[in-house]
Amino acid sequence: MSAAIILKDTIEMNEIETINPNQVAPHSVGAGTLLDVIARAATDPSFDLDRLERLFSMARQVKADEAKQAFQEAMAAAQAEMPSVVKNAENSHLKSKYAQLEAIDDAIRSIYTRHGFSLMFSQRESQQQGEIVVVCTVLHKAGHSVTEELPGKVDVGPGRSAIQAVGSSISYLRRYLTCMIFNVVVRNEDKDGNAPARDNRAITEKQAEELRGLIDDTETDIGAFCGHYHIEKIGDLPRSEFANARGRLLAKKERANA
Repeated sequence: MSAAIILKDTIEMNEIETINPNQVAPHSVGAGTLLDVIARAATDPSFDLDRLERLFSMARQVKADEAKQAFQEAMAAAQAEMPSVVKNAENSHLKSKYAQLEAIDDAIRSIYTRHGFSLMFSQRESQQQGEIVVVCTVLHKAGHSVTEELPGKVDVGPGRSAIQAVGSSISYLRRYLTCMIFNVVVRNEDKDGNAPARDNRAITEKQAEELRGLIDDTETDIGAFCGHYHIEKIGDLPRSEFANARGRLLAKKERANA
């Protein structure tokens, strides 16, 4: 039920006779407006306390709904900017490559924090022997949060102590949870032409202007920047590299401002 309907129904039930519904635009009704209504009702000594509690409950629900919507919108925006991460390490035991937690963090932290997210990790024991569960709480600055978890066997390998085995498992599960939450794709290096197709169209002028501004703000050598991406000028940057380039520059700016 929308906040506008809640407020309208409240007034129609004569729970607040001193509030004129015509003074409140339906599209602007939110938790703040409901709190204003509550504050005005609280000044009336004849106002029923049970009804006041019902209004508080309504305001809490509206605020929770607003926070959830802000979370969802921010998540969609953050995921749209997430780059793919290249597998940069090799598991000598399994003879396979993987992306280290540090590489994933370097690639995406500046993006999700800019959109108001933070991650809190913990672990709990599993009902299955020899298994642990890593728990990640995704918090957003608007107040909404979600919790995800992933179980896994303790990574007992040659030469590992019990603590090292648990630490290895936690790192593994954190990598997978982080990628799952932000829909990050981990890929192999494109050495054999089998990697997913890249968008090699040049970035838009608006994107180029944003990068130029960040390059100026961070005092980045434009020649070194272009050399890193094998381009002659900023406007030649492929669209597939935009999120990566923007994320690197924003991270550099944040470090400089820290």
